[in-house]
Amino acid sequence: MLKKHFKISEKVFVEFSNRSMFKSKMKMIILTGIILFGTVFAFNFKEGVLQSLGLGALLSLAYFVIVFGVMYISTPIIAKKIYYKNNINQYNFDLTFTNEGITQNKDQIFPYSMFNKIIETKLAFYFYLQERQIIVVGKDVLNDEEYNSLINIINDIKEIKQIKLLKSNKKED
Repeated sequence: MLKKHFKISEKVFVEFSNRSMFKSKMKMIILTGIILFGTVFAFNFKEGVLQSLGLGALLSLAYFVIVFGVMYISTPIIAKKIYYKNNINQYNFDLTFTNEGITQNKDQIFPYSMFNKIIETKLAFYFYLQERQIIVVGKDVLNDEEYNSLINIINDIKEIKQIKLLKSNKKED
């Protein structure tokens, strides 16, 4: 069992925001790029198939570069503003990890059978209940013993099919 009382750091919140914002917008961005390609191809078809394909591909590539570039630059800036404006650095989280599940704030119990996946990144652990409902534990709040304890608990979970842990299984500061 591992009990942890903590606050989410700015770094972890920015990483979480990057992961959730990119994922939620990805389908729309790809669909828009395909529509752009199809539109350019259709309107330039009389110029020749190869020329239409080339122009469509070039404009679609430019679209993707611009959109992903803007998202890559703006998402951390927006996330930091949200972090401080909404006082996320003031929220306290109480989590207890057992072999059966996670208890949040002593009253919400989530058995591991409710989770879809667990992902470990360089900065945090993400416990996905649904795409939009995630329990995040930053590694910056775990000492080495707590980190190893959490890894052992995760490795013992049988109910979750998708678990992606870093290969090194070492806490990086």
